[in-house]
Amino acid sequence: VEALDALSVEKAFIVSPSMSGQFSFPLVTRNPDKVLGFVPVAPGGIDRYKGALRKVSIPALVLWGENDNIIPVEESDVLAAALTDSRRVIFKGASHPCYLDKPGEFHQKLLDFFASASSR
Repeated sequence: VEALDALSVEKAFIVSPSMSGQFSFPLVTRNPDKVLGFVPVAPGGIDRYKGALRKVSIPALVLWGENDNIIPVEESDVLAAALTDSRRVIFKGASHPCYLDKPGEFHQKLLDFFASASSR
C-alpha cells in the first residue's frame, strides 16, 4: 500500500506468483479498495488467508500449471472457492512456473482478464 501511495497509484492489478502470495494476500484482504483485479499464480499461503479472502469481492483469475509439483493443482479449487468473483485456468502440461511453460497462453489469459476487469 505504501508503494502504491508513493507512486500515486489509486488501484492496481496484483499478479502474485508462488511465494509472493505471502505478500499479496495481506494487501488483497486488508486493502481490497486498492485492487482492480487479483491474479494468483499457484501462490503460497492459501490456507492462512482463505477465510479473509471470502470477505472481499474483487475480480480474480486463478492460474495454475496442471503438473505443479510445488503447490498441488487441487489448491486451485480451494483458492477459487475462497475468491467469490473468480475464474480458474489450468494450463495443460505446465509445471509450477506455468508462465514459463506456456508464456503465450499465460499472457493472453492475463491480458483478457485485465481488459475484462478494467471494464467493470
